[in-house]
Amino acid sequence: MLIDRAGNVAGKYRKVYLPREEVEAGLTPGNDYPVFRTDFGTVGIMICYDVFFADPARALALKGAEMILMPIWGGDETLAKARAIENRVFLVASGYDHPTYIMDPDGERLSVGPRPGAAVATVDLNRRYLEKFLGEMKARRPKELRVDVK
Repeated sequence: MLIDRAGNVAGKYRKVYLPREEVEAGLTPGNDYPVFRTDFGTVGIMICYDVFFADPARALALKGAEMILMPIWGGDETLAKARAIENRVFLVASGYDHPTYIMDPDGERLSVGPRPGAAVATVDLNRRYLEKFLGEMKARRPKELRVDVK
């Protein structure tokens, strides 16, 4: 659930990728990647195991997410960094056995929170993050993605 500043439900997301143990326990996955317009920008949510797969972050970015919120029990920090970089989005992780941090679209941590605790940083959603030799990649990568190759 995404709760706004007034305490109201601003949206909900059901984790699409479930580990086998959660499926065997009777949980069922979600089937979409919604984005939510907030008073500070457009956000998407990935939950825990979603980080192991490229398509949740890609779908959220294609739908306009500027920031991905990722509550996570534990997971691969390198893959989390890759999701931020490959989709040119901010990634905000709230972890248990994974650090709590705010990461920019270059994969740089702007803030790391204590355990337990929160990470706090000021982000500029209007800043352009440019690749050294290729320029602005946020709009370019999806256009050049080869979905025809199997």
